[in-house]
Amino acid sequence: MAHQPGPGMAPPPPGVQPTMAPPPPRVQPTMAPPPPGVQPTMAPGMAQPAPYYYYQTPPPPPPQKSTAQTLVTEGNKIGRGIITVQIGIFILIMTCVLSIAVFLIMQEDKYPEETEGKIINTPECVKRTQVNDKGKESSYFECTFEYEYTVDKKTYKGSNISRSSKTYAKDQTIKIHYNKEDPSSHVVGQPINARNIGFFMLAFAICMIILGLGYYYIVKNVRGMGTVHTAGTALSILRD
Repeated sequence: MAHQPGPGMAPPPPGVQPTMAPPPPRVQPTMAPPPPGVQPTMAPGMAQPAPYYYYQTPPPPPPQKSTAQTLVTEGNKIGRGIITVQIGIFILIMTCVLSIAVFLIMQEDKYPEETEGKIINTPECVKRTQVNDKGKESSYFECTFEYEYTVDKKTYKGSNISRSSKTYAKDQTIKIHYNKEDPSSHVVGQPINARNIGFFMLAFAICMIILGLGYYYIVKNVRGMGTVHTAGTALSILRD
């Protein structure tokens, strides 16, 4: 097909047949699948879905953590793991303490009755000195004596070795605690009360459990406390 010059165009030189440049190749657009759950629309008279165009951009790279941030993050993970193991062992120990405390509280006082006794011989008292771990000296008297006491018009006798800061003398009055069902079963002075020890252990165990759970919560939820706990655990191991 001969090319006819358009308006405003110069005619070609004599003997030169003008040629027409072929049209540029048609670019076929790529068709992307629709998103999940979206039904593509159909253009009238077309058997294929209408083209859907989109452009993908690469996601931004994740921010790089500094060395300090990495140490804090890893320290928190390790510290939380350590405190979880430690709180489990701690709760187990406190459960044993609570069991012993309840057992002691349920015990009856073995020597509930009290009376007065009298020393019937001249006590043999010896002054002794002991040194503690810090090199400090302390003195006490070790006295051996015999005594008697009366319950329901019946007299009972016994002997005792006392270690205290004071001495004893003949005919001196002493306190005797005895068993009501068997007055011969007795102790000189104030006996150890198992129930009082049980109540003390119970209060101690409850306080320690509350403090332990509070510290566990702080280490698990406060940022940086896991790292502090890890460092403290490591230092204690190195010192040992």
